[in-house]
Amino acid sequence: MVLATRGPELRHQRQVKIKTKLLLIHRAWQLQRRDGHGQKMIGLGAPEELVAEVRAATEGHHPKMELDRITAYHHGSNVVVEVSVIVPLEMSVGESHGIALALQHKIEGIDSVERAFVHVDFLQREEELHKIFLRAGQMAQLDKIRTDTLNAAAITLQRFARGMLARRRFAAARAAVLALQRAARAWAARRLVAAMRAQRAALTIQKRAGT
Repeated sequence: MVLATRGPELRHQRQVKIKTKLLLIHRAWQLQRRDGHGQKMIGLGAPEELVAEVRAATEGHHPKMELDRITAYHHGSNVVVEVSVIVPLEMSVGESHGIALALQHKIEGIDSVERAFVHVDFLQREEELHKIFLRAGQMAQLDKIRTDTLNAAAITLQRFARGMLARRRFAAARAAVLALQRAARAWAARRLVAAMRAQRAALTIQKRAGT
């Protein structure tokens, strides 16, 4: 009885382990993907390849223009680029504006660049031009997304574990019931055979006594 039910039970346990591992991998991938989108929402830095492409486009844009700095960060799935350039002090406003506008259009023509801002100056600045900050409530929203994802994964794992335990208990109870049924049927069959033998013996005795 134990050997008969051991094979299916082992196969079921292996299937449960495989499903649990696949579920963990899937949840980890979802969490990593969601974290990646969350980092892009709060201003994750752009890839180095994109920054290098922007640098190459800027450095060869105009002979009188010099690149100061490049700031590129994600705005959702796309990228916002801020470029600071230096032009001679004696250059007119109209000429510098035309150079900056043409550079802006060139950078915005790069794939995945949503907006480009070109800051024109006549000298190099040591301090940053803007403050870097996160919009209010974004970190709380990301923490809530992470917590909800972890809770959903934990609930799913608990559901799988409880289902596995319930199936194991059901299999054990079913095996016990089947064993009891087999024992009861065997006992009833033995009693029936004994009664039939006794009846046959009685008939045989009656026949011999009558003769």
